[in-house]
Amino acid sequence: MTGVDRLFDEHPVIMRVVDALSVFVDALENNGDENRSELMRMMTFFREYADLIHHEKEESLLLPALVNAGMRWDVGVIADVRKDHELERSMIQTLRYASLQSSAWSVVDRQRVIDVGRRFIDYMRQHVTVENESLRPLIIEKLDDASRSELDAHLDRFDAKLTASGELEMLTDLAINLGETFTRR
Repeated sequence: MTGVDRLFDEHPVIMRVVDALSVFVDALENNGDENRSELMRMMTFFREYADLIHHEKEESLLLPALVNAGMRWDVGVIADVRKDHELERSMIQTLRYASLQSSAWSVVDRQRVIDVGRRFIDYMRQHVTVENESLRPLIIEKLDDASRSELDAHLDRFDAKLTASGELEMLTDLAINLGETFTRR
């Protein structure tokens, strides 16, 4: 399996936790089930795995490779993906801060978590679709064999560090656990 294949195989892992967040938000809205520690676990996953690992690989390796192949950094799909990542970071921070709040959530706090949570869920689903349908084909279209091999080598080195440290396994296990904890009934 190539580094590029592994990068796109991270999307189902991310979506597993997006689905868990959807169940969490539904329970919060319908039952007032306010389990902040579970929200924190989800935001930890999104911050550590989706942003600091997955987005980092895209922003520091994949997108620059596409720019080197002649695409523009500041317009089109590359600019859109980068803007999406910034908005995602903002929503993760909002939800993370809510999970850390020491006082009980007010009605307004609860509604903010529900609203931002739903917006984040919808946004992540749309973002992953865009990356799968727009970004992945660009790799084949824009990168020659040598550039794809170089990108794969960079991604392999990035993943090797995460594998050696155990971080990738720990975060993948967290995604599995969250998916099992928050399954639709």
